[in-house]
Formats: sequence, structure tokens, C-alpha cells
Amino acid sequence: MKLYRLMGILLLLENYKKMTAQDLAEHFEISVRTIYRDLDTLSEAGFSLVSESGHGGGISLLDASRLQISAMNENELIKIAQKFSISHCSDTLDENIALKIRSQLSSQAKSAFDKIAYTTLIDPTNWYGNDASTNQEYHLSTIQKAIVNNFCISLDYDSNTNSTLGRKIHPLGVCKKNNHWYLVGFCEIRNDYRIFKLSRISALALLEDKYSPHQDFDLNAFWISSTKEFSQVKDVKNSKSPLNDQMYIVEIRCKTSQLKALHGFDLMNYKGDVYEVNMISEQIAFSQLLMLEGLTVVSPESLINRMILHAHNILKKYS
Repeated sequence: MKLYRLMGILLLLENYKKMTAQDLAEHFEISVRTIYRDLDTLSEAGFSLVSESGHGGGISLLDASRLQISAMNENELIKIAQKFSISHCSDTLDENIALKIRSQLSSQAKSAFDKIAYTTLIDPTNWYGNDASTNQEYHLSTIQKAIVNNFCISLDYDSNTNSTLGRKIHPLGVCKKNNHWYLVGFCEIRNDYRIFKLSRISALALLEDKYSPHQDFDLNAFWISSTKEFSQVKDVKNSKSPLNDQMYIVEIRCKTSQLKALHGFDLMNYKGDVYEVNMISEQIAFSQLLMLEGLTVVSPESLINRMILHAHNILKKYS
């Protein structure tokens, strides 16, 4: 663990040129005293460190002590080769980065890098031949440019329940979970923080408008809280908590091709063309199923009666 921390200290000083002992201690979540012991260890190992006191001071590396990429070990080479698989790279920028890294390696390291790169296959398509990765990568690049410059973005989004056009978002971060990228941002329409799956964004554009930084927003805390809340709802079937009250099983008759309309709800069981779906509550089931055509509710009877009454009220209103 200490070895990785020592390497991390060198990499931070390599990238940020100068840092205080307090900055380093906070980054690694250790005491300042431990940082000073680590710095002594690095000095004894031959790395020339310069310490400046006073305002604007800090710790820095002499140019002669800066790390060289050619000093990467085998595990680091494997990680780099996995990230930038040259022979199967679909992104020109990734390939250029990989080639620049390769050019600085020793002959032996180049050989190891090439072997890993050419024996690593990255297939971005799913088993049905669909590829959403290109669209995700394009959106990701645009979003990160917006984050760097505090630009607002406009997006058209297809959720589980409806589609909205021209949402104005303050992009605050991106997260990758289960090989899918998500945008975390402040939605001006909802006046709240929201999570958007990049593969569901049908159109995205940078706006000239800038947003003020959300100083109190913590991306990590928001993501942990949001995923925990989502997991509680998804696992409600097996939960012994009060969330069991959110189980509401609806039997729906539909064709297999129509199942995509129920995306986002848990499919519990099926027999023939009748599917049991957990729709959380009667109100959610009622509001969602009203918008879906071609699906027939088989049970529960109370939901069927509610939909019939609603249909009668509409007929009465317009007759």
C-alpha cells in the first residue's frame, strides 16, 4: 500500500508541479506527519525534492527527478494496453494517445505493450448487433467540454415514461456504472438535480449560456445517495423493510415486441402472453398504462375498474 502511495505522490508532483504537505495528506487521507515520512523515504531513494516555505510555497520535484513513462512496470503496461487497444481502436484520439505512449517505451516494453494490445478485443456491440458506445462517447466529450467551461447544455431525452425536448441542464459530472455512462446535472425544468443515461439522449448541444458553479454540490455524495435509493426500490421484492408496501403486481397481456414499453419496471414472471410486472403502486400503474397502447390489464380487478371508470368519464365529457 505504501509503495502505491509513494508512486502516487510522485505522480501528483509530476502533474501539479507544486503541492503542500497538507494537500497531499488530504488527498491520501493520512496525516501530515506520515506525508513527511513518505517524502523522507523518496529522498533516500534518490528523488530530489524541493520544499519552499511561506506563502505560495510547497513541495516540488526537480526536473531531473521527474518520472519517465519508459519506467512503467508490466502491470502498468497491461492497464494502458487494455485502455488503448490499438488494433481494435475505433477512436482516433485514443489511438494517437496510445501511439504516443508506445513511442516512449523501451524495446522490451514495446514488445509487451504490443502483445497485450493485439490480443485484446473490444466489441462495443451487444448480442443483437446494436452499438450505443459511439453515441455515448460523442455525448461524453461534449458534456465534459461543457463542464470545463461551465456551459449549459440542451438535450432531448427519452425516459421510461415520456420524452422531453430542449431540457436546459447545468452539467456537473459524469458517472460510469455497469458499462453505461450517466450525466449528473441540474435540470432547469425540474429545478432539481437529475441523472440522465447517455444512451437515452437523442440530441445534445452546447449553449452559449453559462451557469454559476454549484459550490455545495457533491457529486460523489449525490451518486451514492441516488444509487442507494434506486437499489432499495429495485430490491423491494426481497426486502423486509417498509418498502414492501411498494410492491404492486400487475398482470398485463401483450406481445413480446411490446415489452419495451414496460422498460424500467421489474418483470416478475410470465406465462404465454401474460406478464407479471411490479409497477410499485396502483397510481403509478394507472398513470403509466394510460399512455401505453396495445397492452391489456388482466389483473388486479381494482386497477381494471379504475381504468374503465376513467374511460367512461372521458366518453361522458366529450359525448
